[in-house]
Amino acid sequence: MEDPRFGVWNVLQDGEITALGREEPTTLVIFVTIPYLRERIEPLGDSLCLRLRGCRRLEFAGAGAQSSTSPREIAMQRLWILSTDSEAMPVKIVTPSGFLILDFDAVDISLDTGQPLTYDELCRVCGEYWDEWSARGKA
Repeated sequence: MEDPRFGVWNVLQDGEITALGREEPTTLVIFVTIPYLRERIEPLGDSLCLRLRGCRRLEFAGAGAQSSTSPREIAMQRLWILSTDSEAMPVKIVTPSGFLILDFDAVDISLDTGQPLTYDELCRVCGEYWDEWSARGKA
């Protein structure tokens, strides 16, 4: 089974990071707006919340810009998630404007309305979306 700490970033492809902050010194909270997946999960909402527990590193390294470790500054970038090919920490997430680098122990996923969501449930919803998208292209 794929490690959710790495796989979640590929599942959330095309999602936009809209909020980012520390809940505790070692817990980073990230809200990702991803309507094409979120609209498939009840109750109605538009975002997912990722809680990165045991977070030791947060850094954004922008193309041609100075890097930042400030959650507020990084959140203001309104980063779009493209992908990662990381298989070990730290995870390096590709965005159109640079790399988001994170080092953490575990990820908890929930809806913007507070209900928990397992990584397997998120993968199932994502798979269903892409299966339907692919079928439309063949029709």
